[in-house]
Amino acid sequence: MWSPFWDVVASVEKDEAIFIFPTLLALLFTLFWFLLPWKKSRKPTPPMPPGPCGLPLLGYLPFLGPNLHHDFTKLAKTYGPIYRLKLGRKLCFVITSPTLVKQVVRDHDTIFSNRDSTVAAQVASYGGIDIAFGTYGPDWRRLRKVFVSQMLSNANIDACYALRKEEVHKSLNYIYGRAGSAVDLGEVAFMTSINTLKRMIWGGTLQEEKGATDIGVEFRKVVTEIMGLLAKPNVSDFFPVLARFDIQGIRRQQQKAISVTEKIFTSAIEIQMSMPPAENEGLQQKHGRKDLLQFLLEHNKDSATPLTMQELLALLTDVMVGGTDTTTTTVEWVMTELMQNPDELREVQKELTEIVGLNILVEEFHLPKLHYLDAVIKETFRLHPALPLLLPRLPTQSTTIGGYNIPKGSSVFLNIWANQRDPSVWNSPLEFRPKRFLNDQSKFDYKGNRKIKSSIETHGKAKTYKSQSNRSKGTRIRTKEQEGGGAGTRARALSRLYTPSKGHAIDRVLGWLLYPCGESGSKGKWTPTHQEEINNRKDDDQRIALRRIEWWRYEGSNQIGGMKPRKRAR
Repeated sequence: MWSPFWDVVASVEKDEAIFIFPTLLALLFTLFWFLLPWKKSRKPTPPMPPGPCGLPLLGYLPFLGPNLHHDFTKLAKTYGPIYRLKLGRKLCFVITSPTLVKQVVRDHDTIFSNRDSTVAAQVASYGGIDIAFGTYGPDWRRLRKVFVSQMLSNANIDACYALRKEEVHKSLNYIYGRAGSAVDLGEVAFMTSINTLKRMIWGGTLQEEKGATDIGVEFRKVVTEIMGLLAKPNVSDFFPVLARFDIQGIRRQQQKAISVTEKIFTSAIEIQMSMPPAENEGLQQKHGRKDLLQFLLEHNKDSATPLTMQELLALLTDVMVGGTDTTTTTVEWVMTELMQNPDELREVQKELTEIVGLNILVEEFHLPKLHYLDAVIKETFRLHPALPLLLPRLPTQSTTIGGYNIPKGSSVFLNIWANQRDPSVWNSPLEFRPKRFLNDQSKFDYKGNRKIKSSIETHGKAKTYKSQSNRSKGTRIRTKEQEGGGAGTRARALSRLYTPSKGHAIDRVLGWLLYPCGESGSKGKWTPTHQEEINNRKDDDQRIALRRIEWWRYEGSNQIGGMKPRKRAR
């Protein structure tokens, strides 16, 4: 006989069966949760690399001098090719081995694609929305694509040939027209670069406006200030908690400098946008090309994802600031090395004579045939990179380099200056030997290892090559022994004394750097007026390789001279 008791038992068994499955799942999840750390412990995270001990709070900051690449190279001899150090509250890693650098820029390029920007860089890049300091992602790729397809296209580079030639002619005319004065080659190269870029950006928009020369002078001043602030050590970068107070005033100074460029860019954009189509086409036909500003504004009209005004301003700032200092630095170092190595200078002179000929202007179609000049430029890049440490990398996730853990969010310095002087890679690495590049010229890459081919490799290289060609032949050069001998900032400038005779080779090489102009083989005698040694300057940094002043006088002629001399060092 069925009893109510069995009904109760059956009901209980049914309810228990319902809860058995969730209970088992909960037990399995708990077991997995406790076993997971044990599993991870069997594959421990690699340790961080060794490094020097610093002071509490300050880290290793008090022990570093103005030449970071020199200090980092010395530390590598003690701690190895990869080491860590604390700079204030910032954890940094320095890599000096070419093999480890390849792991960063090739094997883990996406992880290390971002740059660790300073407070001044954040202001200059409008909050990190430009190409140099922008975060790698869809927006950065879109901005890069616009820049590469418009300004760096082969068609645009070729279309700018005439204005490059014209600007270099102007620079040499300026030099030849300043009889008996001083010539600052760095200043000449800087003005040539900035005037060329200015015309490429808005040549058809503001070039005909009144005061275009004043705009160039204003730009030169503000770009110099921006570069100085970008390289100036800032306590806010090492102690982010103090950034809001702007103790050194660098943020305010950078905002003031950027406001000047923003005003000029905005004015050019407004003029371009308000210009009638007929007038716009007329300017385009007159100059034979579209300037970058026209390209960008037309892109905004046709594109489904147009650039914002802030992105436009950030891109234009990148072009003006990034395209001037590096070219200037390279020109100065090329001239310095050629004057210090007269045998190499004679080889350059010989090649120019054989390929181009006497009293003939060097044109861009000559450049592919000037192999020794190409080797001189590459050897200069090797010994004196414009950015010895490049821009610090910012890994987006923790990764392993050389068997060591590199945490997410740390700063990674690539000591290119040390890599390019590594005796295990280069024979006689401290010697200036351009011949090392004459055989396998495609082996070495100097593009900066980011996902962009900078024009500034194509266009800037053309300017640098052309600026050292059409000068006269024959030379006699004397220089004092180099002091310091390092690349980068605060490298002590040499006092150089040279007495060119008729057909001076340095005269011809300078023409190759600043393009052909003036008369070759003119009669007269070159004599030095005086020497000038530029001592270390407080505002110099690793971005500015060297500033040299050349002083000379051409007797019996009023064609040779230079710019207003700086105050003599005593």
